[in-house]
This record gives sequence, C-alpha cells and structure tokens, in this order.
Amino acid sequence: MLDSLIIGVTTRITSATNYIEQRDSISHDMLEYIKMLGGIPLLLPNVCEKRSELIKICDLIILSGGDDITHLPNGTLLERTVKKNIRDKVEYSVLDTCLSEKKPVMAICRGMQLVNLWFGGSLKIVDEELHVNKKHSVKILNNEFSDLLNTKRKNMVNSYHRYAIFKETLGKNLIPGIVASDNSIEAFVDINRKFFGVMWHPERDDGKFSINFNVINKLLNIRSIK
Repeated sequence: MLDSLIIGVTTRITSATNYIEQRDSISHDMLEYIKMLGGIPLLLPNVCEKRSELIKICDLIILSGGDDITHLPNGTLLERTVKKNIRDKVEYSVLDTCLSEKKPVMAICRGMQLVNLWFGGSLKIVDEELHVNKKHSVKILNNEFSDLLNTKRKNMVNSYHRYAIFKETLGKNLIPGIVASDNSIEAFVDINRKFFGVMWHPERDDGKFSINFNVINKLLNIRSIK
C-alpha cells in the first residue's frame, strides 16, 4: 500500500429529485477504494476555472466511471447522442493537463473509453448479455498485467458498460493487456506508461474485483512504496 497519496478523482453530474439542481457526485465505494489504496481523495469538480491547479498537487488522477460519453475530443457528437455532457469536455481537459504536468492517470470503465477516444480510437456497442451488469472471464495478453487482479479467481471481472474497445478501434500508442471472451479490451496502458485503463469497476462489489496497486505503481511509476 502507498502512503498518503493525493488522488484526484473526477465526478459525475447528477440532478436533485425534487427540484432543479445539478450536482457533482462520487460514489462512497470510490472513496472507500481510494482509502484502501492509501490515498487521500481530492474531488475534481465539473465547474471550476482552476481545476488544473488541483491536478498539479495530485500524485494520481482517477477518471471515474458512470454515464455514457457523448462526444469526441473535437466536439463531434457520438452515435445516438442528442446533447453534449459538459463532463466529457471537462475530462478531456483533465487529460490535457495530466499530459502537460506528467501526472499518471488510472481510468475506470467510462474513463478508459474516454482515454481511448482521446488517443484517437473509437467505441463499439457490445452485447449487453455479456457486459451490462454481469461477471465474465478475461484473458491476460501481456505479462505486465498478469498479477493485476486481486482476486482468488484471477480470470473474472465485473462489467457494467454498453460500449467497448477492440483491437481495430484502439487508440494510437495504447497497448492492450487483458481482453474478454469477445476480444474486447478490458485493460490497457500507453507506450509512455502514463495512462492506464480498466473496463471493470475495482471499487464495486465489496472489492471482489479490486486491482493490485503494486502493479499499477510499477506500470505508471506513481511513487515509491514505503
């Protein structure tokens, strides 16, 4: 476990149920997961002019999951999208800042999809019977990922996504490390070892599908383990 990492985490946009008010939200599961990693969570709001100043003091940035992506980095709407989500624009700018400030990124589910689009890739709609609110097997492609899963059954992950990444839709300079039975990519890292993504949710299901953070630290060189 790492000691006192400051971990910035992006937030999803939710609405109040009884009146009109948009909010930035994060699941308690994610906060508990950051605590388990030995981190101090720093929430990155969607409405903030100086978000880059927050990113500068972080050791790691997590792009959290939740909600479908609505548009590409250039603003082009994705298929079946009617209205842009400002969260997408915010998180693309977060990636820009992380690149310029050399901050490592761990991207979860939606976050991994967004990183892939940012690297010039694309997404495909997948079979919901395999990937939406399911558990499924995975296959390790890269030895760097062989000890990533902190589970007794190291070939199983949870799944909550409708869109996926395949070899033919993978962004430039991204290296696949784990795939599902339909060959959709479940984990990748970029060639410069600064952007890492997983398609499952390590923070959910009481940590049954958590990630070996020592492997991530080795991949991204976040900080020396004390």
